[in-house]
Amino acid sequence: MKNVRITITLDKDSYKKIEDEKERKNVARSSLIQQIIQYYFDRKKEEEDINRYIKGYQEIPEKVDKVAEWEDKQYKILDKEF
Repeated sequence: MKNVRITITLDKDSYKKIEDEKERKNVARSSLIQQIIQYYFDRKKEEEDINRYIKGYQEIPEKVDKVAEWEDKQYKILDKEF
């Protein structure tokens, strides 16, 4: 993937946090900012996945009898383990 150079403006507090973290991790500033951006998008996708799961569960909840059946099977399997 080809790299792209951008210029951004930060407040002094954000700049200091980035510089402190860069020194602490001993990485280049660009690398740290790429990690921060990747972290943001990973968390955003995780949040969207969770929200999609919750919405699906609300639309089609598990049936109580099925949950009880799964729990029973789980206990039987765990009993064999211990």
